[in-house]
Amino acid sequence: MKKLSIVIMLIFFMFLSGCSGYVSNSDKKDIKETVDKVLSYDITYDDNLSNYINEENFYTSNYRFFYTLFLGDLSTFEYNSEIESVKKYGKEYIACFLLNLKAEGQLIYEDQEDEENDEGHRASAEGIDVPIKVVLKKTDKGFYIKSVTEYDTLDIAKEESDGFK
Repeated sequence: MKKLSIVIMLIFFMFLSGCSGYVSNSDKKDIKETVDKVLSYDITYDDNLSNYINEENFYTSNYRFFYTLFLGDLSTFEYNSEIESVKKYGKEYIACFLLNLKAEGQLIYEDQEDEENDEGHRASAEGIDVPIKVVLKKTDKGFYIKSVTEYDTLDIAKEESDGFK
């Protein structure tokens, strides 16, 4: 009887403390595929994305679009993500990722300090271990991104989100 009451108390404590539900490997894979597709999608928002994210969130979270604003048309775009954690809270999933990004614009700028060099340089940007938190819900059509939060540093992400600890 004592063991049963201990088990019941543990389950009750887990429920009260907000312990997340089990997330299958299949769901983790689907979440990663959805996030990768949306964050690195190579054209503007279209009907293909409407099952995964709304238009406003797309334009604030798509890295290819973001880099294009600063670098112009891109000649190079590299995107790599790694899941740090995925937790389920009721009907929502919170996925934490580290991203590695690299983009290079097509425009070539002359280097004023080295006027003899005709090649110049391309404007570029790089993000290493960029921490993001993605809130998703599961629908009949797969996972749908409700929000994406990017943190300035991994230390800040660890302070503000359990998924990076």
